[in-house]
Parts: sequence; structure tokens; C-alpha cells
Amino acid sequence: MAAPLVRVQLGNEIPAPDPLQKTSLDDDLSAYVRKCFSAAKDHRETSGINKRMLNALRAMRGEYDAETAAAIKQFGGSEVYARTTATKVRTLAAALREVYTASERPWTVTPTPIPALRSEGADKGLVDQLVDAEIQEVLQTTGQPPPDALIAERRARVSQTLAEARLKQARDAAELRELQIDDVLTEGGFYEALWAILYDVAQFPIACIKGPVVRYRKVLKWENGVPTVETQAKMLWEAPSPFDLYFAPWSKSPQDGYIIHRQQITQTELETLKGLPSYSTERIDAVLAEGPDRKSEWDNYTESTRERLENRERTSDVDSGIDAPWTMLEFHGAVPTHILATWGAVEGITDATSAADITCWMVNDYIIGVRRNPHPTGRKPFYTTSFEPVPNSVYGNCLCDLLEDIQSVSNAALRALVNNMGMASGPQVIRNEDRLSPNQENADKIWPWKVWDVVDSMFGNASAKPIDFFQPDSNASELLSVYQAFTTIADEVSSIPRYMNGGTQGTSGALRTASGLSMMMESANRTIKQVVGAIDRDVIESAVEDVHVYLALTKPELSVSGDINIVARGSKELLQKETMRMRRIEFLTATANPIDSQIIGAAGRSAILKEVAKDLGLPVDSIVPAQSAQPQSAQPTAPPQGGEAQGAAPAEAPPAPTDGVSRGPQV
Repeated sequence: MAAPLVRVQLGNEIPAPDPLQKTSLDDDLSAYVRKCFSAAKDHRETSGINKRMLNALRAMRGEYDAETAAAIKQFGGSEVYARTTATKVRTLAAALREVYTASERPWTVTPTPIPALRSEGADKGLVDQLVDAEIQEVLQTTGQPPPDALIAERRARVSQTLAEARLKQARDAAELRELQIDDVLTEGGFYEALWAILYDVAQFPIACIKGPVVRYRKVLKWENGVPTVETQAKMLWEAPSPFDLYFAPWSKSPQDGYIIHRQQITQTELETLKGLPSYSTERIDAVLAEGPDRKSEWDNYTESTRERLENRERTSDVDSGIDAPWTMLEFHGAVPTHILATWGAVEGITDATSAADITCWMVNDYIIGVRRNPHPTGRKPFYTTSFEPVPNSVYGNCLCDLLEDIQSVSNAALRALVNNMGMASGPQVIRNEDRLSPNQENADKIWPWKVWDVVDSMFGNASAKPIDFFQPDSNASELLSVYQAFTTIADEVSSIPRYMNGGTQGTSGALRTASGLSMMMESANRTIKQVVGAIDRDVIESAVEDVHVYLALTKPELSVSGDINIVARGSKELLQKETMRMRRIEFLTATANPIDSQIIGAAGRSAILKEVAKDLGLPVDSIVPAQSAQPQSAQPTAPPQGGEAQGAAPAEAPPAPTDGVSRGPQV
């Protein structure tokens, strides 16, 4: 009996596994996923990525690794840690978050330069129809056709008017689409995930947003004043930890090879998956019966060290009644169909050498669910970026990587400084035990006005002092200069100077004046502009574009007419935020004259005032009321001698279609 078809999220149909046809819950697909995970895990260990990420956590906590800490304890002295890297990370994260919270949303939707609302032939036919009608009016009025030159001029004017009308229609469609996409992103937590990865960009070699992930969520609704709870499928976004992402060893980007997202799932969450499309209830029951399995190949020393550095711990007492989590692997990638067929989840593929893009979930070595990749181009729902991207590599360089050597030297200089200050803070004592009385109490301690009992020397040297002092040299100034020098080097290496977070660089040079400080800040912003540009390109534009695709596929009633572009404006805000406000005020002042007022009009003046008020954080709607559209002046007509009838109505732009929303999906 064929397995019944079930519908999964985003409109993909795959058959559910038929447990009656299975002799074992283990299959080739689970073995394939385990093999892929083992290869990705080994690559991350041998390539040093795990060590780099753990060092980043230690740098933020001000903690030495085990080997360095043991050497310091063996030597003795201070274990102080210079927080140079942590300061740079916090400064960069704050600057990035300021950029992406400076505007209403860090992206916008714009029409393409020539929006394809209708075919060129249809528009040309409409122009010909309007001009031919005017020619017939002239013939009936004057008895002779207008000159060819005038007809060509009129045709060009009508074509221009039609093009402007089409562009206005495309802009309206883009504004509507922007609101639709923003509603989905807001409800799905996209902006919270974006806020989280801005810290990961500075701290780790990679930062990632995952989504949209379709999950069922309980939504509270009010009906006639009574609250009701309804379960709905929601598109959600999250910011997975870089520790939980495993990429194929050969991947140059997240879209090259497979991706495995290691995560935790509780018993309650497993229970809710029963009966859902693409999940096997039988396998979920088997997992629940076994309980959480602590897989040694899934959780190594990296995970235990990470949990300690993140101040958390998973319980290992699975029999205590606590809802202990399971470790779950979520696999995204292409799988040969002959391997996938052993799970019994995909039909319609006859070529044994082909592969299918899927997403599957494995818990305790059991594949509990499989579904096809819903994206039409096979894109995976992962969007990554780095502080300093490395060509042909998924992982880039972060501030912790760039400052590792400087951080080590700064730590050594600061430890030496503290040790030297401790040594030089008081005198060193020389005690001659031959001259001290055996009845002397507290001979190993000193205090003011202490009385020392002495005896004659056995060697007859009565002039030998029983107690003597000497003062160790203080090298604090030299060591402090070394530490400060490497702090300055850290500014240059990271391109994040101290004055970006309010620190002082000195009282001389360009920083003494406001204009000089502004120039230095603009120079420092160049690195941040590159980081913002990478986030715009790799994360925001790609993620928002995919939301547009998903809306077109799953909600055709929300599709709009016209070609649109997704444009991230984080870098634009950074480039212009220092000068945009003053430039708008200058433009407002320069156009405050009768000639410009006639050109701009009340509506244009209102638009400028709204932008200025928005920059100042003022209530725009209360200060600048909405302006009604001004009636456009009638277009002058040519005299009869020019071949056009006196008083003939000029050709107007054709009205925009009343049906502005298409009824079919458009990608």
C-alpha cells in the first residue's frame, strides 16, 4: 500500500513513512547524516575553529586557557587580565547596533529602473490608441490632419506620461510589498535575531541568522471579549550560536555544501511533533522510550568547555524527572536518492544517481522527520557574515583573532606591572638569625616601633646588623609605557580607536577640536562601513529577498504587480547620518523663496519638513499635517494653425489598473 501524501509547511508534498514496511528504525539516511556530521566536526577541530571560538569566549570573560593559567600559577604572582579585546568587541557591537537602529527598518523595497508592469507592446498599443483618437478629433474639427512632426511630438509626450504613471504604480506596489514583508519579519523575530548577530560579528569568526523556520506557535486572540488560544504556523528567525553550526569541509559559502545545526529539543517539544506532516510518530516514540542519549561523538570537550564559559550546564540525571533536553541534529543538504529512499519519505524520483535537497532531523540516531527543501532554487535558510571575510571560506576573522597576539603581550605587560608594583611597594627585609634572640616572638613579622631582642654574634662580628632593609627598583613607568604602546597598536590593528567609546587619545593633535574629532571618527568609520556593507549584502538583502519569494509561493493573494528590488540601507545610514540632517536643513532654508516654492509646492515642502522632523525624533503626524493633492494645471493646447484643435482635451495618463494585486504567485 502506498504511503499517504501529507502537506508540509510552504506547500511541499512528500509521503509520510509507512512503519508497516520497515523492519528496523535504523536506515541508510541516519548513517549518512552521522557520517556527514563526523566529517564536519573533525574539520572544525583540525582547522582550529573550535580553539578560536573558545579563545573568543575566554577573552570576553578575561580568563586564561588551561595551559597559560598553569604556567602563571607555577611562576606565581598576579593573574590579572587586560580586557583590550573585550573593549573592542563591545565598541564594535555598539556601533553596529546604533547603525541598524537609526532608521525605521534596515532595508527598503524599491522598483526596478524600468518596472515590467506590462509588456512593451501593450503600452505601445495604448499610446497609439490615444494619439489616433486625438488625430480623429483634429480631422473632424479642422478637416485636415495635424503635421507629422506634431504627431511625433505628441506621441513622445504621451509615452512619457504613461511611463511616469507606470513608475508611480510600481512605487505604490513596492510600498505595499514592503509593509507585507515587514509584518512577517516583525512577527517572526527577525529584528531580534539581527540584534543578536551584531555581537557575534565582532566576537566570533562567523555570525548567522537562520530562517524562516516554520513552527507552530500558540497565539492569543480575543473574540467578543473572551481570550482564545489558537495554534498557527509562523515563519520565525533565530540567531544560532556559531558553536552549533557545522559546515561541509569543502564549503566556500553556506550554500555550497551541507549544513548541520546541532540544537536541543525537550520532551515537550518532541511530543508536539507527533502527527505533524513529515514526522514519524513511531520514531518519536522510540526516542522518548530511550531517553536522552549523551552521544560522545556529538558532544566533545568543546561543548563542555563552552557550557562552563557560558555559565550554564545540562543536567545528566535523566531519571530525576527533569525535562532534560535531547541533542538533535538538523541536516540541510543534498542526499543521494537511493539513500533517501530507504527512509521511505520521497516519491517521484526514479533516477538512482540523482540527489534531492532535503531537511531532516535526527535524535538518538533516529531520523524522526524528513522534508524537501521548500526554496525553489534550493537555498538553505542560513545567512552568514564575518567582521573580515576570508575568500573561499565560510569562516572569516573576528576581532578576537586579529588581537590575539596583542592581547597576549598586553596581558604579560600588565602582569609584570602588577608584580613589580607589589615588589616595589615596600622594603625587602634581611634577617640575620645568628643575631636574633631565640626568644624573639614573631621574628618573621614587622610593624612600627617593634623591639628586637639580639645576642652577640658567635663569630665575634658585633657590628653585623640583625635586621637590614633594601628597596627594590620600580619599573612601573616603563612597564606602563609598554602596556599603553600595545593598547595603541590594538587601535590600529582593529581599526576601532578608543575615542569611539568615549576614551581619550590625548590632548594634542586633531582630537583637540570638534572638527578634528569629526574627521578622525569619519576615518574610523571606514572599517565599520565595510562590516555594515557585508551584513547588508550577505544577511539582510538575502533574507528579505527570500521572504518575498516565500510570500509569493505561499500567499498568492499578497503578491503584487511589478519588478522590485530589496535594498539594505544600513551602510547608507552610516554614510549619511553625520551630515544628512544638516544637509536637509540647508536645503529647506535654500528653497524658502517664492521661485522654489512654486516648483516644490506645499506637498513637496511638507515632505521635506517630515524628514527633518523625523531626524529630530519629533511627532511627524502632529507637526506636519497631511497635504491634499493639488490639482494639476491644464496642459496648454496648440492653436488651430499648428494642426491641433483649439480647446481639445490633452491626452491624460491612463488610469492605473484598479486591480493592483495580482491573483497569481510572482517570484
